Amino acid sequence: FRTFTLGSLVAILLTAQLTGAQIVDVSNKYIVKIKEGADSNKVDQFLKTKLDQYNRGRSGNNGLKNELKSKFSLESFNAYAGTLSQGLVSELKAHGDVEYVEAEQVFTISGVQTNPPSWGLPRISQRARDTSAPYNYPDSAGEGVDVYIIDTGINVKHTDLGGRATLPVSFITGEATDDLNGHGTHVSGTVGGNTYGVAKKAKLIGVKVLSGSGSGTTSGVISGVNWVAEQAKKSGRKSVANMSLGGGNSEALKQAVNAAVQAGVTFIVAAGNESQDACNVSPANAAQAFA
Repeated sequence: FRTFTLGSLVAILLTAQLTGAQIVDVSNKYIVKIKEGADSNKVDQFLKTKLDQYNRGRSGNNGLKNELKSKFSLESFNAYAGTLSQGLVSELKAHGDVEYVEAEQVFTISGVQTNPPSWGLPRISQRARDTSAPYNYPDSAGEGVDVYIIDTGINVKHTDLGGRATLPVSFITGEATDDLNGHGTHVSGTVGGNTYGVAKKAKLIGVKVLSGSGSGTTSGVISGVNWVAEQAKKSGRKSVANMSLGGGNSEALKQAVNAAVQAGVTFIVAAGNESQDACNVSPANAAQAFA
């Protein structure tokens, strides 16, 4: 049983289809990546001082409140996410311990083909293209493997998931933690559903980083990646993560995924859904992930 095959079918079957309105607001939101080997305490103090300084003069920032929302520490990937004014962004870019400052962007679900053919499963285990052939898989069927679905959430009560699904965390604020879109549940069914799932005994763990509109932010997605790496380390179990989502090129997300792989999690990502070179799309362009 090869763990990287658990989610690979998802990336293959999903076809190009962008979601509707991009409701997520990413204005004035940035990822600040710290150089490897830099003194994090020094950077922390610099940020604290500058946040206080800029917020005392908020009238010059058009009333914008500078604040940090998240801090990431994953292998060699150390970064902050927050709302920052242009003046503070310029100072951070000039700081010797800062590798880069990246504007956040919107990431969306990869498309779903309606009424798809069901011959995909046999092709995993059959060399010949015979749609009537059976899907052969080991008795283990993914048992003992945790598959993290980094997506819109999971309908954990769906009968086809056999009681093996949980949704312990959400990085979306302002809406219920349930799957309000359906995409994450669809992906979970492809990965481990009783009927058409590739690994029918795998444990499915939902990590909600996309809203009911099917969209989320760079920092929200990275928060999900960071959480998965931490949980996998705590559990000590074989772990796979699936990301059937995409957006423009993001050095931060790319580095976060690569760092999570270094931490021991196998990542499966969708590629080719944007009708362009996947090297320009994240997380498809993460070198350590399977696409």
